[in-house]
Amino acid sequence: MRQRKYAGSHHVLVKINAGMFLAQLMIGIVLYTISSKVMFDAATMKSTLLRFFTLEHPLMMLIATVIIIHNAAKSKGYSNFQTHKRIFWNNLLALIIVIIAIPWPFREQLGTSWF
Repeated sequence: MRQRKYAGSHHVLVKINAGMFLAQLMIGIVLYTISSKVMFDAATMKSTLLRFFTLEHPLMMLIATVIIIHNAAKSKGYSNFQTHKRIFWNNLLALIIVIIAIPWPFREQLGTSWF
């Protein structure tokens, strides 16, 4: 295994990754405000579909974005191999959270499909 130094090109990749997550977060906030699947009433927590789209999905996506942004902010001050390792594990954790938060078609209780 090569232990390359954390260089400027790595900073660019981390910034692009963080920027993409922020752009997706902004798009998600807009969609959250106009979605018919987001409701704030007493029945929201009783319905799996409404609870997922009102609370669970946005919260998990926000957590993943915070991990990525924190990752980008912490990586600025370091320039060693440990930075690569930390960025990898944090990005993997964020990816796992995003994959869990996607309303996949096989999750029938959410009533979603590909189209």
